[in-house]
This record gives sequence, C-alpha cells and structure tokens, in this order.
Amino acid sequence: MAIFDTMQTVTPDIYTICLGIAASTASFILLGGEPTKRIAFPHARIMLHQPASAYYRARTP
Repeated sequence: MAIFDTMQTVTPDIYTICLGIAASTASFILLGGEPTKRIAFPHARIMLHQPASAYYRARTP
C-alpha cells in the first residue's frame, strides 16, 4: 500500500494503464491513478477480491 499512498501524495497527475491483467493489489494501484487518467484496454481484466468481514455473531442459548 506504500505505492498507493505515494501516488495519492505526489502533486502531478498519475496515469495508470492496464494492458492485460490487474489482479489483487495491482487493481488498487490501477485505481490509485487520477480518475480521468485511468485506462484499461478493451480485453484487459481487472480482478477485485470479494470483501470479507471478521465479524461473527455469538450464538447464546
């Protein structure tokens, strides 16, 4: 996440381009670019993980 944090901190606009596959952490780096300067080619694939939670409801009788 240091790369993502640096991308958010620097002053110049960041262009991000997905040529093939942006999976897992790479998808977050792709999203870290300037909103109007993110490019994914027509056959590129972006894979985001299903959100998960560590919350469990305790069952008491």
